[in-house]
Amino acid sequence: MINVRQGVFHLRNEEASYLFRVKDGFLEHLHFGARAETSDAPAFAARPGCGWGDSTLYREGSNADCLDILPLEWSGCGRGDYRESPLELSIGGRAVSTDFRYLGCEVLKEPPPSALPVSRGQTILAVYLEDAAAKLRLTLLYGVLPTVFTRRAILENCGSSAVHIRKCMSACTELPGDWELHTFSGGWIAEMQHTRTPVTLARTCLESTTGASSSRANPGFLLAAPDAGEQAGAVYGFNLLYSGSHYLSAQKSLQGLTRVLQGISPANFDWELAPGARFETPEAVMAYSGAGFGGLSACFHRYVNEHLIPPDWQGRPRPIVYNSWEGCMFDFTESKLLRLGRAAKQLGCELFVLDDGWFGKRNSDTSSLGDYTVNEKKLPGGLRGLGPDRRRRPFLGVTDLAGTKRGGQGPRSSGEAGAKGGAAVLLRHREEWERHRPLMDEALSGDAEAVKLAKTVAETLKIRQEGERKAWGVQDRAETEVSGGLEIRWQS
Repeated sequence: MINVRQGVFHLRNEEASYLFRVKDGFLEHLHFGARAETSDAPAFAARPGCGWGDSTLYREGSNADCLDILPLEWSGCGRGDYRESPLELSIGGRAVSTDFRYLGCEVLKEPPPSALPVSRGQTILAVYLEDAAAKLRLTLLYGVLPTVFTRRAILENCGSSAVHIRKCMSACTELPGDWELHTFSGGWIAEMQHTRTPVTLARTCLESTTGASSSRANPGFLLAAPDAGEQAGAVYGFNLLYSGSHYLSAQKSLQGLTRVLQGISPANFDWELAPGARFETPEAVMAYSGAGFGGLSACFHRYVNEHLIPPDWQGRPRPIVYNSWEGCMFDFTESKLLRLGRAAKQLGCELFVLDDGWFGKRNSDTSSLGDYTVNEKKLPGGLRGLGPDRRRRPFLGVTDLAGTKRGGQGPRSSGEAGAKGGAAVLLRHREEWERHRPLMDEALSGDAEAVKLAKTVAETLKIRQEGERKAWGVQDRAETEVSGGLEIRWQS
């Protein structure tokens, strides 16, 4: 539910409420937590005050406009809010002070088109802000789903000069009270190390600068009340739909407000926003539960199952996977892999993953990374030598991917649902080839290594798509007859 009344915005789902309001052109955060009513907004509002002795007045003549004591939905640099800013810009190498004021809003039935991943099925509140002096327009998008809220931002350059974005977060959220930060960072063979840290005046951040999210630092953390347990207590969850370098931070102010920022890592970040161009941040996801860590987990479980997992896989068991690494590591031959494949089939496996060691002279972890030429000494038939073959049919017997033997909606479903699923698979396959086309075109005019890489990519993509089309029953008859059924993938 999205309710907009007399400058108060109320987003409510089955678990929580999110309220904020327009105050003197700013967006004042009111409440994120247990379900409330729109009429409760005045009770959540910050009391007017003159700030602290070293606070800066936003307007001359008013002793109640100190931005660094207010809970805000968005802020900037150079206007008296000395907490961490969600936005940092420069023009000509010099920092720019921003002052975004409220323009208007609208409720959208579906998210606007995006080049980045977004959650499905959400109702969107679009709030429009403008910095008239800097000629910038900022759109804050709020999404409502049954158990979570989403946020992202779009910055548009309406001026005639390029603007450099040094930092642009997806969301800025303020929470009153005392909280503990729970993170799950780690490393190789030491994943998901639970760390519990009190939120204080010192800023605590979770960041990845590797260009990817991984076991080092996945883009999410929890804020929990000190007495929260598995089944009781207030717990907030924050995550980011982004697999690049990311940044999440929490810091408590002297007024007892914890500011949470989520977005792309600002480390070495510099994006030139040309006149008329727009910059869009990844989608941030946030949830609240008063039923402890278990309650919050249930919120995210439902969200992922209903609004993130591709429709093709919703409600279906995943393929049973056999990975070759533990069985043979780098030491394998084609015949050994085929024996493992047959054994995996007998165990009920539906996906055989050929792990490291199939390319170059990769007999240890000290060589050949980047040389993705198939090692024909190990695999004389190439990658396709492991795939379906009319003469040997090595994996024949596991005829479908996950879901086909377990009932429920899945591949080979008859009727309109099955037809739509098959059509969606074919459309996605065409899109995958289009995404790889630039690599293929470049390889035709490139060196031998580029040609080898393009060939490997094309071969791998073709085999994977053949197996998926067969599972959905959208292949032609001749191709189906020679298909095996155990899908095979390669890893580096």
